[in-house]
Amino acid sequence: MAKSNVTGLKGVLKGLNERLKKDARNAQRGLLEAGRELERDSKEIVPVDLGPLKASGSTKAEGRGFERKVTVQYEAAYAVYVHENPNAAHGAEFNRESKEGRSDERKATLAEARGKRKKPVKGQKKEKQTTTRIKKKGKVIQKNRGPNQQYKFLERPARENRKKYIDKVREEMRKK
Repeated sequence: MAKSNVTGLKGVLKGLNERLKKDARNAQRGLLEAGRELERDSKEIVPVDLGPLKASGSTKAEGRGFERKVTVQYEAAYAVYVHENPNAAHGAEFNRESKEGRSDERKATLAEARGKRKKPVKGQKKEKQTTTRIKKKGKVIQKNRGPNQQYKFLERPARENRKKYIDKVREEMRKK
């Protein structure tokens, strides 16, 4: 803690106002830093097929000082679907299904999730293949996904690392 000799009420108020402004600047810096860290953590587990979902992740800040709000979001049109769909295969499970095919239990779970429709609706495509295939120079390449990819890719790191993000803000607030 810094010491200074202040005489008079005006001097005390001036000192408090200066400290309040510094704290507000530090708080907004800490919030933005914590938001960027959350974005980095979520991008480690976001499901990647071709990359647009991962690329759509961003951290945005609004407001100033203690009124600052930081938002971490994924703007791809299907981001909410991927984030909230527990029935989709991601990561190691996706890779296993790509090699071995879907188990009967998994097929039943997916059928139940689709509303138990056996026939596709007119004009609707049949069930998609689970492997990611990329054409490159005339050859078809099968691509595996990262083993840690999963749904709830934003919520999970936010919950698990909550203390780390709070400590980031606290650390910035302690700076003079």
